Amino acid sequence: MSQIKKKFALEYAARGWQVFPCHFITTNGTCSCGEDCGSAGKHPMVRGGLNDATTDEQQIKDWWSQSPYANIGIRTGEVSGITAIDIDPRHDGDATWRELEQTVGPIPDTPTQTTGGNGQHIIVNYTPRLHSQNDVAQGIDVKNDGGYILAEPSNHASGGTYEWELALHYDDHAPVDLAEAWPNGLQRLSTPIDAHDATDGGRGPNRARGGAGYRRGIA
Repeated sequence: MSQIKKKFALEYAARGWQVFPCHFITTNGTCSCGEDCGSAGKHPMVRGGLNDATTDEQQIKDWWSQSPYANIGIRTGEVSGITAIDIDPRHDGDATWRELEQTVGPIPDTPTQTTGGNGQHIIVNYTPRLHSQNDVAQGIDVKNDGGYILAEPSNHASGGTYEWELALHYDDHAPVDLAEAWPNGLQRLSTPIDAHDATDGGRGPNRARGGAGYRRGIA
């Protein structure tokens, strides 16, 4: 494993996806930061966080030579050309997604990975209409400009790992353009949000339970 993460990080960078090292879950099940951080195995190792993300081969080699077990963060948004839809089944995101696809039709094949928590990261072409936001729908977050995801073979506090789905691997599928290929789905995920709404901390209005816009609390 000591060389595998470096290999993956370099492979992602070769695709133009900016990467940076994140803390990982140690063999005793704690975060490598050594603290009760509240975000075990998910927060950046580097001081600049996602702002230090790069595609520079030498920098990536240096990072993973110094910390070979570091998890891999991929910066989302325009800098990497991708947006990620994060589906969390612990908060009924899988049910919300099924409901959304039943309403607007299935999303076309696009790179998808299973997360360490048994959710999904659906990777699409950079979509400026979507903004990095928790709770865009029940159990669904968006990672875009200013956000990041962890990627295979990063590990997770649950004991699981992040893995690309073989049938929807990035080697076989280019990220889909939502505006062209799934416009109705894009419309449902990009409902205007009042960033100054004081009723829920500025994260947008609550929605009625049962709809694809139904909110959840932060995980």
